[in-house]
Amino acid sequence: YRFDEWTAQFMQQTIYEKDGIPYSSGREPEPVPAADDGLDGPFATLFNGEATVALLTYSGEREYRQWNPVESVLTEALIMATASSATVGVVTPHNAQRGRVQSLLQERGYTVGSEEADGNDESGQDIQVETVNRFQGGERDLMAVNATVSDPNYIAAEDEFLLTENRINVSFTRHRDLLIVLAPETLLGYLPDDPELYDQATLWKSLAMELGEAPGNGATEYEWQGDLGEVLAAVGMESVGPMIRPELPTTITLYTNIR
Repeated sequence: YRFDEWTAQFMQQTIYEKDGIPYSSGREPEPVPAADDGLDGPFATLFNGEATVALLTYSGEREYRQWNPVESVLTEALIMATASSATVGVVTPHNAQRGRVQSLLQERGYTVGSEEADGNDESGQDIQVETVNRFQGGERDLMAVNATVSDPNYIAAEDEFLLTENRINVSFTRHRDLLIVLAPETLLGYLPDDPELYDQATLWKSLAMELGEAPGNGATEYEWQGDLGEVLAAVGMESVGPMIRPELPTTITLYTNIR
């Protein structure tokens, strides 16, 4: 398959092994170039050429449902930190979040998806922002997964939708070189009441634990930790909207498959 050996082994162990389906990597990943060699914060680790899978997790000041300003602005910062030569994809379960991310990028002058460039986009970067269902079959050098939902009650209300194994499978396997998952701690620690959904819920937990976080017990092996304001400052984002200002002190923690 298109991605690295770590991802292939993770998907084999968590999904395909029980069905007896062999699953292996078909290529060596290449480093995703950064827009600037001097980037600091989490970007120094994300773009050092060693990590192929990363998790950025947080516990925000507020709880969100179908759109999430914390993940929207983190995604915007990730794309600002990525060199224009790299193709980028963003997936989310909800159309509201897709529209939010797309609008932020367009406001910054990026051309997204199949829309025609308006002359303000000097990067010419290939960026696709879609729901998980519409991204099936697509692939990009860097993929950013927006889990989006952080409200525990809303997670419980739509866990059958959020935890569908096929949807998670697609989300985690569209990258060629680097997968970055943005997910709230409430989702990583969620336990569904329906026992039939338990195995699917453990896909999120398994990813977190493999990357160094043990949801719920405080045992972590993170690569970087700081607040959201530090992340945005690292890419020179000097102003944010009113929805994100209360979230600037939110702690962001980075885990990767670097060992």
